[in-house]
Amino acid sequence: MLAHSPSTHGRSFQSNMDLIEAVTRTRLLTAEIVMASISGANGKSEAEWAAALQASLAAHTELYPTGWYDPPPNGISVLIGKERMGFDSIRKPEFWPRTDIRYSVEIPVIVYVSPVDRASGMFGDFGHTFYEGKDETLRSHFTRGSEAILAIAELSRVGMKFSELHEAAMRTIAEHGFEHAHITTVTPQAGDSNFGHTVPWSDADAAPSSVTFVDLKEQIRLARRFINPEEHYRIPETCAFTVESRLLDPKKPQLPNMFFHVIVTFSKGAKRVLSI
Repeated sequence: MLAHSPSTHGRSFQSNMDLIEAVTRTRLLTAEIVMASISGANGKSEAEWAAALQASLAAHTELYPTGWYDPPPNGISVLIGKERMGFDSIRKPEFWPRTDIRYSVEIPVIVYVSPVDRASGMFGDFGHTFYEGKDETLRSHFTRGSEAILAIAELSRVGMKFSELHEAAMRTIAEHGFEHAHITTVTPQAGDSNFGHTVPWSDADAAPSSVTFVDLKEQIRLARRFINPEEHYRIPETCAFTVESRLLDPKKPQLPNMFFHVIVTFSKGAKRVLSI
């Protein structure tokens, strides 16, 4: 694990509107980095692709050179093929990027990156399932999955409880023909079933200040509030949270699981969904 020097998160940020802008900027930049990496990914191993993504993050000095969701190493996950995409937790060593599994355009892949903006301490996570092949069954499968996650994001509104959004999310994925696959978490308050979580402090005026990156990562992990049946957090007028799920088709178990991750922001009530 890399050690990073202390930072002064929040001191140059005057309002939570600034923090929402930091989330948005970080997410959009990371999407560009991931999309650019695909063109050179053919033949790369999971580990090589993850290393290339980490190098790209490090080239942007406005970001920390590694992600906050660690493990997997450097806060980056690349999982190639159906077996790997059936993970129950990317934190487990057996689902860290491997050197012996290589990408080709006919194989689907999940890519997840968890970047953090240095100045604000806000993250802009990116997660997506990619498939460049010609199998129309797979293409339709992944398109429907992406549409289901976006539909959940669109249902969110100011004043809605996370427990209500969870209920709506369960209905939505069922309507799209999917089930929400359990993901093991090391954070007890996440619950057995959740569809995402807050970007901590995005509804405040500043993130914690004068902490090391190691400390910040742990504070992010513990400060999240999750979209689960027990969470009564109400979506405020200005905030950011993730909507994400590993989805499976119970009627077609031969098809791979998939993972999609978007970020929803509200700025004085105005909603924006950050996807590709």
